[in-house]
Amino acid sequence: MAQAVGGTILFIGIVIMVYIAIYLAFFAPKGEQGYPLAEEEPDAEPTPAWIERWALWISITIALILFAYTVPIVDIVQNATPGSVPFSWPIGN
Repeated sequence: MAQAVGGTILFIGIVIMVYIAIYLAFFAPKGEQGYPLAEEEPDAEPTPAWIERWALWISITIALILFAYTVPIVDIVQNATPGSVPFSWPIGN
């Protein structure tokens, strides 16, 4: 019963999301105001060059991901459980 209620709520949510997407794409009133962009202050200092280098930030991100996930993944591989016992298929091996 709970699964049916959850499925019904999920279906209603999907229908509402599709309705909202179609409404916003085709029927919603179009605004005339542009997207606001930030403006630089007249006396602002220039941005340091090391902040603008994408290669630096991507390599730092990759290093942090490797640092965070290496130990758990090595532990999972080294201490893996043997798995489930094999079972015979009803139609043969």
